[in-house]
Amino acid sequence: MYNTRNLPDALANLSQQLMRRSNRSDSKPLVGVQIPLEYAPHMFLIPFKSTTIPPFTHTNTVIVQSAQTCLLVDPGANSIASPIFRDTLETLIPSSSELQVFLTHHHNDHVEALPIIASLFPSATVYAHSKTLERIASTSLKTIAIDPGHKFIITDCKSGEYSANIELEVVAGDGHTDGHLFLFEPLSRTLVAGDHIVGYGSVSLDPMCGDMAQYFATTHAMISLKPRLAFPAHGPPSYEPLQLLNQYLSHRTQRENEILAAIDQGAGNVEEILSMVYPGLDSRLRRPATSNILLHLRKLSAERRLKINL
Repeated sequence: MYNTRNLPDALANLSQQLMRRSNRSDSKPLVGVQIPLEYAPHMFLIPFKSTTIPPFTHTNTVIVQSAQTCLLVDPGANSIASPIFRDTLETLIPSSSELQVFLTHHHNDHVEALPIIASLFPSATVYAHSKTLERIASTSLKTIAIDPGHKFIITDCKSGEYSANIELEVVAGDGHTDGHLFLFEPLSRTLVAGDHIVGYGSVSLDPMCGDMAQYFATTHAMISLKPRLAFPAHGPPSYEPLQLLNQYLSHRTQRENEILAAIDQGAGNVEEILSMVYPGLDSRLRRPATSNILLHLRKLSAERRLKINL
């Protein structure tokens, strides 16, 4: 493996290695952005092709690294991207590095490349909420269940002659699914947001273990941190995360009001609400839209805001 204390050198090496690989006649086409991009000090984002839900096609893996320690967030590369994922790890992460893997949640597009990590770094440790660890496929890697408040400290991150420690705090992020966690780095005020934030549009909640009330609570919690930058799990980073998060609240609140208005106008079941709230909806979107309505109805029922029983 490429053992270096100078990450820019490792990035240049990775670029050259991938270019050589793409020029080989027997190589498969490269997929997605191939070079890690540093959006915050020592925090790199790399999108890898994954088995995610349209309109997205990639999952962003985040790497925070020093000479001694590497934190890798959400290894979601699928079989198409696995050669690139393997090349990236072999080039960027020294074999002597202490590798810590953080999973924001259990969905396959965030964990699919764990076997590659196990083959390259068998002593790596996986950190996640206990609910996440219960739901993912068994792994040979050591796993540790963590709760909000846990801190990852990446020591001796060098910038020229200067060095500093980077501290990332684990924060509760329920909503998209239960057990969802995200990271916050206070110096750059960066969120590593998992599936609570996406690069465009708004995220779908898990129909089985998502929770709309928790989604609202997590959004408010993120706003209270006053972030300046957000790494979503899918799509480009946001340099205006406060505006984005407030848009999420406005969008979901508007949807709730539309559901309540549909009920006031006589809708007596989910199908009737669906036709009134989503007129002319593409048939391919009926299932996620129905799930969205049900999650809103659960929240409204718990808040005693429904005038009828559905």
